Amino acid sequence: QPKALLRFKSKPLIEYVIDNAKNSGFKNFSISVFYLKEKIKKYFKENKQKKININFITEKKPLGTIGSLALIKNYNKDIIVLNCDVITSIDLEELLRFHEKNKSLMTMAIKHFRYENPYGVIKSKKNQFVSFDEKPTVDFAINAGVYVFSPKIIKIVKNNNMKFIEEIISFLKSKNKKISLFPIYEEWIDLGTDIKRLKKY
Repeated sequence: QPKALLRFKSKPLIEYVIDNAKNSGFKNFSISVFYLKEKIKKYFKENKQKKININFITEKKPLGTIGSLALIKNYNKDIIVLNCDVITSIDLEELLRFHEKNKSLMTMAIKHFRYENPYGVIKSKKNQFVSFDEKPTVDFAINAGVYVFSPKIIKIVKNNNMKFIEEIISFLKSKNKKISLFPIYEEWIDLGTDIKRLKKY
């Protein structure tokens, strides 16, 4: 079973992505497929979505998380890329406006977390006690798996045979290009490694 068709609660993962995008006013979708691609195509043929257009980008070999961008031809608009194993109610229209306002080649959505260490932390130096921090909290942000790319990114991915998001980030940073960060305050669930919560369709 392809991951996109694994069911979380009431429906397949890909349906969450499409429904949230539809709610934000989007109607044109490109779905990158490789593994068990015919099952995904068959699913959408049997469950036609109203008022949206679905185009399939077929990978001849696995192209990682963003390699399929190189297969997009003659496109000159900003592109929102989402992983199907991330469920979020992020406002994609607001994300796109933020990206356009900042005039970035790339915008990455991030999710903030706060972790409270349940233990007191001891700091030491050469086996000597220095200080004691009672149950410290740590604030951090993680990559939420939602991106906006300028159409220029398509050429960068193609020319450099990129497959993974880390490669784009490293390339842009090496060129001193700005990467904007958009915080997600809405619901966000990463099911990429939480296979136990998913069921076959």
